[in-house]
Amino acid sequence: MSYRLSDADIYTLLPTCSFEQEGEGVVVFDAGGGTYWRGNSTARLVLELTVRGCTRADAVDRLEREHGPSAGVRDDVRGLLAVLIKARIVKRNA
Repeated sequence: MSYRLSDADIYTLLPTCSFEQEGEGVVVFDAGGGTYWRGNSTARLVLELTVRGCTRADAVDRLEREHGPSAGVRDDVRGLLAVLIKARIVKRNA
Protein backbone atom coordinates (compact mmCIF):
# COMPACT_ATOMS: atom_id res chain seq x y z
CA MET A 1 0.00 0.00 0.00
CA SER A 2 1.38 3.42 -0.92
CA TYR A 3 1.38 6.22 1.63
CA ARG A 4 2.00 9.01 -0.89
CA LEU A 5 -0.64 11.37 0.33
CA SER A 6 -1.76 14.41 -1.60
CA ASP A 7 -3.22 17.57 -0.09
CA ALA A 8 -6.27 16.99 -2.30
CA ASP A 9 -6.93 13.43 -1.14
CA ILE A 10 -10.21 12.79 0.65
CA TYR A 11 -10.38 10.17 3.39
CA THR A 12 -13.20 8.06 4.77
CA LEU A 13 -13.62 6.49 8.18
CA LEU A 14 -13.87 2.73 7.71
CA PRO A 15 -17.42 1.45 8.35
CA THR A 16 -16.33 -0.76 11.27
CA CYS A 17 -14.84 2.24 13.11
CA SER A 18 -16.46 4.87 15.28
CA PHE A 19 -14.97 7.56 17.47
CA GLU A 20 -15.90 9.73 20.42
CA GLN A 21 -14.32 12.79 21.93
CA GLU A 22 -12.48 11.98 25.16
CA GLY A 23 -11.41 15.14 26.96
CA GLU A 24 -9.46 17.11 24.38
CA GLY A 25 -8.60 13.96 22.43
CA VAL A 26 -10.37 11.07 20.77
CA VAL A 27 -10.90 7.36 21.23
CA VAL A 28 -11.61 5.19 18.18
CA PHE A 29 -13.23 1.77 18.38
CA ASP A 30 -12.88 -0.73 15.57
CA ALA A 31 -15.81 -3.13 15.91
CA GLY A 32 -14.36 -5.32 13.17
CA GLY A 33 -11.13 -5.98 15.00
CA GLY A 34 -12.26 -5.24 18.54
CA THR A 35 -9.46 -2.71 19.09
CA TYR A 36 -9.25 0.79 20.51
CA TRP A 37 -7.01 3.64 19.42
CA ARG A 38 -6.48 6.89 21.31
CA GLY A 39 -5.38 10.19 19.83
CA ASN A 40 -4.82 13.78 20.85
CA SER A 41 -6.81 16.87 19.91
CA THR A 42 -5.16 17.03 16.49
CA ALA A 43 -6.22 13.46 15.74
CA ARG A 44 -9.75 14.29 16.89
CA LEU A 45 -9.94 17.27 14.54
CA VAL A 46 -8.56 15.30 11.59
CA LEU A 47 -11.09 12.49 12.20
CA GLU A 48 -13.97 14.97 12.52
CA LEU A 49 -12.97 16.58 9.22
CA THR A 50 -12.53 13.16 7.61
CA VAL A 51 -16.11 12.13 8.23
CA ARG A 52 -17.22 15.40 6.62
CA GLY A 53 -15.28 14.62 3.44
CA CYS A 54 -12.57 17.23 3.95
CA THR A 55 -9.10 16.98 2.43
CA ARG A 56 -5.71 16.93 4.12
CA ALA A 57 -5.28 20.57 3.04
CA ASP A 58 -8.54 21.41 4.84
CA ALA A 59 -7.17 19.84 8.04
CA VAL A 60 -3.89 21.74 7.74
CA ASP A 61 -5.73 25.03 7.13
CA ARG A 62 -8.00 24.47 10.12
CA LEU A 63 -5.11 23.58 12.45
CA GLU A 64 -3.17 26.66 11.34
CA ARG A 65 -6.21 28.88 11.90
CA GLU A 66 -6.68 27.47 15.41
CA HIS A 67 -3.04 27.20 16.51
CA GLY A 68 -1.11 29.51 14.20
CA PRO A 69 1.18 28.68 11.28
CA SER A 70 3.68 25.89 11.85
CA ALA A 71 6.37 24.66 9.51
CA GLY A 72 5.69 21.02 10.39
CA VAL A 73 1.90 20.90 10.47
CA ARG A 74 1.54 19.57 6.91
CA ASP A 75 3.99 16.74 7.62
CA ASP A 76 2.35 16.06 10.99
CA VAL A 77 -1.08 15.67 9.38
CA ARG A 78 0.41 13.49 6.62
CA GLY A 79 2.04 11.30 9.27
CA LEU A 80 -1.16 11.07 11.28
CA LEU A 81 -3.18 10.04 8.23
CA ALA A 82 -0.56 7.40 7.37
CA VAL A 83 -0.90 6.01 10.92
CA LEU A 84 -4.71 6.01 10.66
CA ILE A 85 -4.54 4.22 7.30
CA LYS A 86 -2.10 1.63 8.64
CA ALA A 87 -4.32 1.10 11.72
CA ARG A 88 -7.28 0.55 9.33
CA ILE A 89 -9.24 3.44 10.78
CA VAL A 90 -9.47 5.54 7.63
CA LYS A 91 -8.94 4.88 3.96
CA ARG A 92 -7.97 7.19 1.16
CA ASN A 93 -10.70 7.43 -1.45
CA ALA A 94 -9.56 6.44 -4.92
